[in-house]
This record gives sequence, structure tokens and C-alpha cells, in this order.
Amino acid sequence: MIRPEDFFTFSQSIYNSLPSNKDSIELRTCVSRAYYYVFHHLRNRFNNHPKANFSKYAKEEQHREVVNFFYNLKHDDIAKRVANFKRARNEADYDLEKDLKKEDAQKWIHEAKVIVGRASKISPT
Repeated sequence: MIRPEDFFTFSQSIYNSLPSNKDSIELRTCVSRAYYYVFHHLRNRFNNHPKANFSKYAKEEQHREVVNFFYNLKHDDIAKRVANFKRARNEADYDLEKDLKKEDAQKWIHEAKVIVGRASKISPT
């Protein structure tokens, strides 16, 4: 079974093997996999919280509901960070005309650690 941390490890390993700073599928994959680490980690950690019921939503709606969950808890900083990360993941996956740099991937890998770290201070139940 794949764990959320596996997405993060994969993102880091791709980043660490990047030979250059030019836009590439590897850079885009780093951002995308780092986002999915955050999404799956948060959804799994808080799924049993009384204010969360992610499983009642269709898969594509769960991304939005993870953000809304943090707004509902008054953790707007985390909500905004996850929403921004989702936008970055969408850009990496769909906006192929927009160039990404190695620094962009590094920024989002770091952001994944920040989000998960801040969320770990909130009780999961």
C-alpha cells in the first residue's frame, strides 16, 4: 500500500536527481507529487475529525473540502497554503506554456513540509 509519505519521498528523489534548472517533466512531477503528499496526509489525518467527512464527497471535491475544513477550524493560514499549493499543482500539470524552474519545485517541496508541520499541531479528532 502506498502511504502519503511515499509521494513526498518520490518528489524529493526526483528533485535531487535533476541535472539542470530548465523546465522539465521532472520539475512538474516534483510539484505535483509534493501536493499529493499534502492532500493525502491531511485527508487521512483529519478524516475522523468531527468537522470533517471527506469521504462523503466525490474524489474531485475532496481537494476543495480539505481547504474548507481548515477554514472551518479557523486555520486560515493552512487553508490558504493548501489552496495555493493546489493552484501550483494545477499549473504544473496543465499550464505547459508556463516555465517552471528548479527553485519553484524546491519552494513547493519546502511548502509541503511547512503545511504538514503546522497541521500536525492540530488534534486529529
